[in-house]
Amino acid sequence: MLAGILALLLASDQDNLADTHVISIHLRLVTSKHLCSLKIVSAICSNTVSNFLCNSHVVSESIAPTTLAASIAFSTSQVHYLCKLKAGRLIGMIRRSLFVPFLVFIALLLGSVTNGYAASKLIYVALWRGCEEVCNGFQDYVSEKGLDTELVLRDAAQDKTKLPGFLKEAREMKADLILSWGTSVTLGIAGTLEDQDSPKFNNDIPQVFTVVADPVGARIIESLVNTGRRNITGTFNRVPEVVNINTIRSYKPTFKRLGLLYNTNEPNSLQKRDEIMALSKALDFDLVALELKLGNDGYPQVDDIQKKVVELKDRGVDFIYLGSSSFLRKNGAAFTGAAVENGIPVLSPYENLVRKSDALLSIAARYYDLGKLAGEQAEKILMDNKIPGDIPVLQMTDFAYVINMKVAQKLNLYPPVEILQFAETVN
Repeated sequence: MLAGILALLLASDQDNLADTHVISIHLRLVTSKHLCSLKIVSAICSNTVSNFLCNSHVVSESIAPTTLAASIAFSTSQVHYLCKLKAGRLIGMIRRSLFVPFLVFIALLLGSVTNGYAASKLIYVALWRGCEEVCNGFQDYVSEKGLDTELVLRDAAQDKTKLPGFLKEAREMKADLILSWGTSVTLGIAGTLEDQDSPKFNNDIPQVFTVVADPVGARIIESLVNTGRRNITGTFNRVPEVVNINTIRSYKPTFKRLGLLYNTNEPNSLQKRDEIMALSKALDFDLVALELKLGNDGYPQVDDIQKKVVELKDRGVDFIYLGSSSFLRKNGAAFTGAAVENGIPVLSPYENLVRKSDALLSIAARYYDLGKLAGEQAEKILMDNKIPGDIPVLQMTDFAYVINMKVAQKLNLYPPVEILQFAETVN
């Protein structure tokens, strides 16, 4: 098919070669449910045809007469077909108002060439606080595996009002998959199990969530084994909270009272508070949970952290658990610094607060590895044609136990020998 079309064009007459200009057309094949469409990205046109061709949202610029080179690039196979066509023939087609048949020709050309090749997949990455370790791990997985994908990164910058626009844009771009980072982003795009019939939420584009503290408790999915949503699966990275409490008891056998700060503008923070509250009864410890005050902008105030930590000290807590809060993670230096200043150790689910701030210890999955796990899920969906709802949520199995020895020294709270046998110490 391709050879026949090219033969016809190459054998065509050479009329009008004297007044021809270069037209360079880069075409991207977009597939959706076996339907193909063409998108003209850029073109360089002669003045003669600029009104006809270039006014259709195509960039135009006159250049010296030469032979037309139409380069058709297929990013999926990284194979490029360079067809040397006679410019006079093509310009003649356009001048005779045969531009639509010309596009039909290109469509046939693409159809014949792309048999056996999959089109590049577009992944829409919706982030909460920029591209960090998970995002980097995901991108590296895609690159290392050689998956032919385009990634579009969008950062909400912790602003929920942007999320409906993200979904709208993903639909307009005909994204093949959405990767959503965090509970707030996932809820804003996918909604809950009760929102499966609502067009305001994503129930059509395959979606992989990650860094969601409690996807079942948030009603995003039914369970980690069966999500209950045809287009959604994800990853789970949290250590069971029972493990965290037992770790605190192993580190400090006199532990009786746990402190927790939470902020009501993050659903995951509230869910974690409720989870720890229920666990306190089962494991027989007291929980002092204090709410961080929200400002007029609807966000917690940084200067409230110090006040609440002092209150936790006055209430006699033995340990503070960070729980789940992007706000506290972002302001980790202020939070953990205030805790150490008041003589209280912090267990953080975020390893970087042990390495770079003043949290005492952490048991956590490495976020970079979590990003690669999300990449595995994406590969199953995009390359293996798996239905997201048929794929169980992938759970991290490797966790790092990290202790900040500088903080241990400040608090005069050194780890037991048995913990040092397997923990990594820093600082």
